[in-house]
Amino acid sequence: MLPARRRFKRRTRTRRWPRVPAVLLGVAVLFGVALYDQMAGGAVPERSLALPAEKVRAIDGDTLAFGPQRIRLDGIASPEEGHAVYIAARRHLAALLRGAETVECRLKKRKDRYGRAVGGCDGVLPDGTRVDLQRAMVEAGFARACPGWGNYSYLLNENANSLSLPFARYSWPG
Repeated sequence: MLPARRRFKRRTRTRRWPRVPAVLLGVAVLFGVALYDQMAGGAVPERSLALPAEKVRAIDGDTLAFGPQRIRLDGIASPEEGHAVYIAARRHLAALLRGAETVECRLKKRKDRYGRAVGGCDGVLPDGTRVDLQRAMVEAGFARACPGWGNYSYLLNENANSLSLPFARYSWPG
């Protein structure tokens, strides 16, 4: 005798079509935001800081500290600890800070892999003259232009001394 035929409830398929345009729109928006950020180089400042120069200290040739906050100078790369120029670069940046009355930084939205804020900083002298700290470090031969962050501003300021410094692998895009 044959078993009775069981009747199964037929499963209905859920249509995925309504979700596809929403997903495509989301991907397009994310791509547009990423493309805008790449084209602008992340150049839209998140905030600006004006700090008294006596409270800011040089950690190395391309990093400043204000209390617990670290600021990575955008557009340059200075030798790391262990290189012969490391201490001279740190001292030169400290001397630039000593000559300034205030330090004004334009911090970008992004942070580097160590969690440091990234931005450009100027030392404002007592007479109101502004000194671009990154440009001063490159021109003095203690740092190299670092276009890996999308900032090509300091390439023309390099000289024989700065070109003799090691070029970090993160310095160039690619």
